Amino acid sequence: MRGPTGSSATACCHAFHLENGRASYRNRWVRTPKWQAEHDAGRACSAASAASCRIAPPSTIDDGGVANTNIIFHGGRLLALEEGHLPTEIEPGTLNRLGYCDYKGAIKAPFTAHPKIDPVTGEDGVLRLQRRGTF
Repeated sequence: MRGPTGSSATACCHAFHLENGRASYRNRWVRTPKWQAEHDAGRACSAASAASCRIAPPSTIDDGGVANTNIIFHGGRLLALEEGHLPTEIEPGTLNRLGYCDYKGAIKAPFTAHPKIDPVTGEDGVLRLQRRGTF
């Protein structure tokens, strides 16, 4: 998939809503800080960092998150996941980005974009890896 500026990392959400025998459809690019920097610059930034878009506002270019691997509904929240950043919360009705979800400070680092459901308890499980020191 190519984003509006040619980036191959840009995530796009699609939503179908069924109610009273009618269906509606909406799609929207996940407007991460990287997406916003690319949008403002009118071109793709480097995959590793949005910092290559120097004309973007300084507040938007330090984050290369793309939220492009998985979408889950967890704890009443719609989350776009990727391996390198905190979950990105999406508003289900509009698909607007609400920001990163850190569960009120409970998580401080990214977790897997591939959560699992315990077959016995039905509970969600996620794996979080954080590198410390040098290897």
